[in-house]
Amino acid sequence: MSDLRWSMATKKTKTGWLRFGRSGDTIDGREINDQDILEAARDYDPGFYTALIWYEHRRGFNMGKVLSLRSEKN
Repeated sequence: MSDLRWSMATKKTKTGWLRFGRSGDTIDGREINDQDILEAARDYDPGFYTALIWYEHRRGFNMGKVLSLRSEKN
């Protein structure tokens, strides 16, 4: 399981941890394994590349920035 913390784009409010994914099969036939999640949590650096949160993948207004990642067992 992967979690993220994020901040709203306009209000500068931080949330608690939110789940964004977990290991296993995806709807489009890919597989996300535990190692992929561990590496994403270990290597995420918002100073290098900041992930933005988009509502339903729609561009134009992002809902905030991903501040950090962590991983936990399912």
